Amino acid sequence: MVYHFVCNYLLYFWANNNITRATLGIKKGSVEEWVRCHDGDLPYSKDIKSTIKYHRNITSKGYRALVYR
Repeated sequence: MVYHFVCNYLLYFWANNNITRATLGIKKGSVEEWVRCHDGDLPYSKDIKSTIKYHRNITSKGYRALVYR
């Protein structure tokens, strides 16, 4: 439990860092603050075991994707 908290905490600072935003090509002012969704915040079910084929599909069409675990 502590591990997930620490990872989410660090992810928040990484995602909101100006260097990270510039590297990812996020235009200044387009997103004020990145906030991670937490379990229970959104009503959804996890029915997809892997999203690799979805990422492969969209990246083959020229879209860029950031994948993390």
